Amino acid sequence: MREVTVDPYEAVEESAVAVERDALRGLAARRSIARIWAALVLWVLIAGFALALVSRWLAR
Repeated sequence: MREVTVDPYEAVEESAVAVERDALRGLAARRSIARIWAALVLWVLIAGFALALVSRWLAR
């Protein structure tokens, strides 16, 4: 039977890398959601501006 040694510092480092990777994934997901909301808000503003222009043009 072979004896297996585990370096505790290496285990902690691997754990820290995994936690950092998960945090970055979460941040990327939040940024993606923020981009979707920003695009939606921009689209609504453009549509509202276009509707205001059309309604003014029709009111003439």
